[in-house]
Amino acid sequence: MAIAVDSDATMSTTDFTRPRIRARSAGYIISDKRSNCLGSVRKQLRECLSKNESLSRVLVAVLLLYFLDGYIDCTEQSASTTSHQVGVRAIVEQLGGFSALLDESEKEIPHMLLSEFASTDLTRALLDDRPPCFPASIWLDIERGPVWWEKQTYGITLAAVFRTMAQLAFYRHSILNGDEELDIEKVRDFERCLQPSFQVLNLDHFDCPEEDTVSRGELERVNQTITFTRAFQHSALIYLYRAVCGLPPRHHLVQQHVNFCMGCINAISSSSKAHNCLIFPVYVVGAHSFTADHQTDILGKIDCIYRTIRFSSLLSIRAALEDLWKSEKQDGTWADLFTSLGRDVLVL
Repeated sequence: MAIAVDSDATMSTTDFTRPRIRARSAGYIISDKRSNCLGSVRKQLRECLSKNESLSRVLVAVLLLYFLDGYIDCTEQSASTTSHQVGVRAIVEQLGGFSALLDESEKEIPHMLLSEFASTDLTRALLDDRPPCFPASIWLDIERGPVWWEKQTYGITLAAVFRTMAQLAFYRHSILNGDEELDIEKVRDFERCLQPSFQVLNLDHFDCPEEDTVSRGELERVNQTITFTRAFQHSALIYLYRAVCGLPPRHHLVQQHVNFCMGCINAISSSSKAHNCLIFPVYVVGAHSFTADHQTDILGKIDCIYRTIRFSSLLSIRAALEDLWKSEKQDGTWADLFTSLGRDVLVL
C-alpha cells in the first residue's frame, strides 16, 4: 500500500498502515497514529483549499484511509469507511470527475487505486442494493490504464464484466423507481454479455496460429486469469436472476451458476495473484449455498485467503455467512442476504 507521493498526509497514512497490519497479529492498538494521519489529511486539505492547489495528494491519502478502514480496521469503532468514501467522491468531483482523473499523471494519482476504489464501490453497491456512485461508462476508461487485476488477452475482460454489472444495478433501480419495466429482451441481452463464452475458429487461426499460441510458462497464468473473470461473470448472473428478475435463491437458474462459480473459485490456485481477490464471488456464492459441502468449501476458501492477507474484512464476511446460514433470511430476497455485513466492510 505504500505509494511514493511527496505528501505529509500520504506519508502519514502509509506509515500508519504498515504498523497496523503488523500490530494486528500482536494485538496492539495504535490510535495516536490514526489521529496523526487524519490531522495531516485535514491540514493538507485546508492548505489546498486556501492556496487553490491540486487536491491530488489529498485524494491519495483519503483513498489509503478508505482501504485501511475497509479491509483492516472495519471492525473497529473508529472505522469510517463510508465517510472516507464520501470524501473521495467529493474530491473526485472537485477534480473534474472520474474519467478526467484517469487522464491525469500516474505519478499524481495512481490509476490502480482509482480502479480499486471503483471496484469496491460497485461490489458494495450490489450487496447494499443501491446504484453505484459512478456511471457504467467509467469502466471503458479504467481499462486503458493500470488496474488491480491481471489483464487478459483472450475473451471478455474483467472491466467489461464490471461495466455490465454496473449497468445491471442501474437497470434494477430504474425498475424499482418506476422509470422502466422488466423487459425480457433486455434481460437476455445482459445474459448474453455475461455468459462465459469460448473463442471459435476463424481464418486467422490457420494463417497465423502462433499469434494465439500461449507459451508453456504463460499457460497457467492465462488460464487462471480467464477463470478469475468467469467467477465474476457467474456471480453477476446470480445477481441478474436474483435481484433483477426476482427468482428465489434455490431456483435452478440461480443454482447452476452457484455451482459453476464454485468450480471457478476452486480452480484458482492459492499461489495465483487472483486468489486473494475472489472475495465478492466467494461471498455471493456462499450466500446462495445450501449444502454442507458447499458451505464448508466457502469457509475453507475464506480461511485460506485470510491466512495470506490477514484482513479483518474476511472475518466479518465469514461471520455474516455463518449467521445467514442459521437464519431464514437465506430464502429471502437478494437484499436480505447481505444485511448483516458491517457497513464499513469492503468486499473485493
